[in-house]
Amino acid sequence: MPLPEGPIKPVMLFLLTLRFISLCVLDSRFAGKILNPFKKTEPTELAPAEIEAKIEGHEAQLEAIVRNYLKANAAKDADHTGRLAGGKPHFYREYIEYPEGPDAFEMTISEVDSRSAPYLADVTVKKQRYATQLHEKKKDARADPVLFRGTGTETMTFELRNGKWRKLGSLFVADRFEENVNGEWVPVQETVDELMASELAEPERGWLGRAWSSIAGR
Repeated sequence: MPLPEGPIKPVMLFLLTLRFISLCVLDSRFAGKILNPFKKTEPTELAPAEIEAKIEGHEAQLEAIVRNYLKANAAKDADHTGRLAGGKPHFYREYIEYPEGPDAFEMTISEVDSRSAPYLADVTVKKQRYATQLHEKKKDARADPVLFRGTGTETMTFELRNGKWRKLGSLFVADRFEENVNGEWVPVQETVDELMASELAEPERGWLGRAWSSIAGR
C-alpha cells in the first residue's frame, strides 16, 4: 500500500495498523516454515489405543517370521541324519528339533529410545540339538554315527528397523546332555561344570571335543 503524501490522517493510520497486525498473525506453522525452514518439528504423540494397535501389528508380524523360521528348520532336518557344520580346524554333524512344535514360543517386545530401531524383541523356544563330537576331517564327521543330545532353550533377538524385523542373533543354552545307550537316552557321565572345567584345562580342543572324546573313549 503506497503511503500518501503529506500528514497521515487518523483513518489512514488506523488502516496501516490493521495491515501490519494482519501480517503478524499468520498461521504459526506456515510462519515457522518461513522464518526457519530447517526447524525440526516434534513427532506427533499417539493416543494409547493407537500405540497398542501399532505394537499388536508388529507382534503379529514377528510371530509369523518366527513360526516360518522354526518350520523351515524342522523341514531341513526332517531326515535326522544331520548336516555337516563347523570349519577348520574342527568339523561336526548336527541337526536340531523343536520338540513342542513351531507354535510353542514366547515373545517379549520392548520399546527402546531409538528412532531407527524403536523396538527390540526376545523370542524363547525349547530346543534339542543333536551333534557328533568334533573331527579334524570332514569325512570323519560325516561317517561318525554317534550323536549326543543337548536339551535346553534357544533365545533369539530381533530388532524392528525401518518397519521390518531383523534377527540380530541367537543363543542356545542346554541344561541337559544325553547320550544314546542301547536305544535309550541317558545323561552323560560328566556334569556341565566338569565340561566347562575341561574347556579351561584344554582350550585347544574345546569342551565339546574334550567331553565327547572322554565319553566315547576316543
